[in-house]
Amino acid sequence: KLAEVIYNGMPVLTTGFAAQRLSITETEGIAVRDSPEEWAAFIDSEARELALLQPAEEVRARFDRSRHRGALIRYLREAGVTL
Repeated sequence: KLAEVIYNGMPVLTTGFAAQRLSITETEGIAVRDSPEEWAAFIDSEARELALLQPAEEVRARFDRSRHRGALIRYLREAGVTL
């Protein structure tokens, strides 16, 4: 879901764990906070600013479906799915 949100240009608040799995860092339109206290503080003070931003185009492009189409087709074929 995180990749989909970023691809669609929506600002996002995520955890460091999720960001690390997608090899993204905190940047314009992407905020990374881990503890419940950090999330609450962010929502109380910085969320309005984030809502006005979008993830950078080069970050969004990494999650474009067309870039991953071949890998998905190979995976499905290896799993025995008839396309």
